[in-house]
Amino acid sequence: MALRSRTHASKSIIPLRISLLLLLLSTPPCSSSTIIQHGEAESLLRWKSALSAAASASPLTTWSPATSSSACSSWRGVTCDAAGHVAELSLPGAGLHGELRALDLAAFPALAKLDLRRNNITAGVVAANVSTRASNLTYLDLSDNAFAGHILDVLPLSPATLQQLSYLNLSSNGLYGPILRSLSAMGKMTVFDVSRNRLNSDIPSELFTNWIELTQFRVQNNSITGSIPPTICNTTKLKYLRLAKNKLTGEIPAEIGRLASLQALELADNILTGPIPNSVGNLTDLLVMDLFSNGFTGVIPPEIFNLTALRTIDVGTNRLEGEVPASISYLRNLYGLYLSNYRFSGTIPSDLGSRQFVTIVLASNSFSGEFPLTFCQLDSLEILDLSNNHLHGEIPSCLWHLQDLVFMDLSYNSFSGEVPPMSAYPNSSLESVHLANNNLTGGYPMVLKGCKWLIILDLGGNHFTGTIPSWIGTSNPLLRFLI
Repeated sequence: MALRSRTHASKSIIPLRISLLLLLLSTPPCSSSTIIQHGEAESLLRWKSALSAAASASPLTTWSPATSSSACSSWRGVTCDAAGHVAELSLPGAGLHGELRALDLAAFPALAKLDLRRNNITAGVVAANVSTRASNLTYLDLSDNAFAGHILDVLPLSPATLQQLSYLNLSSNGLYGPILRSLSAMGKMTVFDVSRNRLNSDIPSELFTNWIELTQFRVQNNSITGSIPPTICNTTKLKYLRLAKNKLTGEIPAEIGRLASLQALELADNILTGPIPNSVGNLTDLLVMDLFSNGFTGVIPPEIFNLTALRTIDVGTNRLEGEVPASISYLRNLYGLYLSNYRFSGTIPSDLGSRQFVTIVLASNSFSGEFPLTFCQLDSLEILDLSNNHLHGEIPSCLWHLQDLVFMDLSYNSFSGEVPPMSAYPNSSLESVHLANNNLTGGYPMVLKGCKWLIILDLGGNHFTGTIPSWIGTSNPLLRFLI
């Protein structure tokens, strides 16, 4: 019996010992006990010696030969894996001045993340250091630096060796020249950001053919030419397409409707023409549609008003025409509506759907009718611009009770009557009020007595009588422009 008990006990202990052994083997050593690979510490010190930085604030002050063996735990910005290889080098905003070429990436075989954004680093003669060995780099952020030249001049390795790279940010530098098709060799790309540079030429169609994992494509604020490649339909995981402020021409390809995951479509300030394709109605996850300042023609496709997730829509300064359909009331999540500089006519729909509006800009159209009273129910409204239309009737008193309203422009319409006197002056947030060139009458609007934050006031081109009241100095102490 005793023998059977001991045997049973020993059998129950064996699985426990195995479990503990597996746990110990699977748990990486603490970073404090990890010793950096000696050659990698030396390479980092050599790079440091080629850089300059603000001595008091720079993370590089912790990089010292005396502490090189504990670099994994004591050197700021350096992260190692369990074997002591440098896995991450993160020095954003560290005030670094120098050249990227002094960093020998071939010395760091396990480096997966390199984050040097917001410094003053230049490329130097990168070609001399280019390695042909495949890199493990997955994340590279060199944004907000002093890089100049072509994209390939800035990349520390050739695209063919960066096949693991999934995040590339070269924005806000001085890059120029084309976006080369050779970049498509980086087939695992998910985020590509070269915005705010001086790049030109077309967008290579090969990028969208090979980058099937792409979620963000940001090339805004450049001089990109040509058309949007129809091959963009291959990037079915794309969420953010930011092409604004370039020189793109042609039409929006109908294939864009296949991007079912798209959340932001930003094509503003280009030279795009033709109709807005009906296929945009398939972008049911879309939150932002910015097509401002192009040459789009025709009417707004009714399918757009099925995109009930939309937060902002801006199709202003195009050549679209027609009326705003009542179906806009389906967009109950809108925060911003921008339909300025159109050929829109008819009345402003009495129900715009959303009660969350922060901005409504319907300026420079041919809208007629009276002021929509439903606007008085938009408690979050901050910007209202209905200028340059054919609106008439009186300005309702309820408008002055919108406590968050900061900017109001009703100028160049045909509003008439007196600005409603108020028995109690609302504590308004208004900073800029434009009522010029209407048919308003009466004395100086007493409602302005409650606008203590008012800076700009334009009442010209009306039929006001009387004098400017003495209380304007105390009630509107910030007023700088009275027109």
